[in-house]
Amino acid sequence: MKQDKKIYKKNFFSYISSLYFLILFVVFLFQATGFPVKSQDKLDETFNQYFRAPTLNTAKFIRDQVIHKEKSHLLRFMRDYYISSTFDLKQKSMAESDFNINFQMALFALEKEVMQGQQYALRRAFLLYPLVDGGFADHIAIIISKSIHINPYQFLVELKRHHHLISEFEALITSVDSLYIQDFEEQYNHHLERYKMIKSIKSQRLSTMQNKCLTILEKHLLKMQQANSYQ
Repeated sequence: MKQDKKIYKKNFFSYISSLYFLILFVVFLFQATGFPVKSQDKLDETFNQYFRAPTLNTAKFIRDQVIHKEKSHLLRFMRDYYISSTFDLKQKSMAESDFNINFQMALFALEKEVMQGQQYALRRAFLLYPLVDGGFADHIAIIISKSIHINPYQFLVELKRHHHLISEFEALITSVDSLYIQDFEEQYNHHLERYKMIKSIKSQRLSTMQNKCLTILEKHLLKMQQANSYQ
């Protein structure tokens, strides 16, 4: 009987010790990998880190681990820190459809500021682009492309600053709002105007990015001509 008690105590303490070290390991793993903790402070810290020193890895982490699970936080962040214009956000937790509506409102607010020539807003558009996908990414690409017509120099400055976050940035140069620009000739002239505006910039430090943009637009204009010739 005494022997059984000793074995029981030994197994019990062994179990407790194993559990303790397991907990320590999990805590260490979470801290080392930056695994998101569902707390306002942790999410704020992740976003603030990205906007202070944006990297592609941080952008992917936010997109894959935070936004897909904590979508409403993205809206709160945009409302509180991201866009100077305010928009209604009635609830902290929301269904998918509510999120889509609220996020679209946020993008319209952002677009308004970009079209007013606010460099801060354009910078935030570039930072936001890697964090989203689908229709939202398309909308932001249109916003950024429109900024070329407002201030091509500012566009090149921000593209140079943030191009490391974006693997393919052709959409940021060639996107148009098809709701308002549907005719082929109008679209072609729209892109031709962008080409001329970007080419007009005289800046040695922006020349590399400028040439990349011009090459993309040249190829895009050629494709448009070829596609139209087959119609």
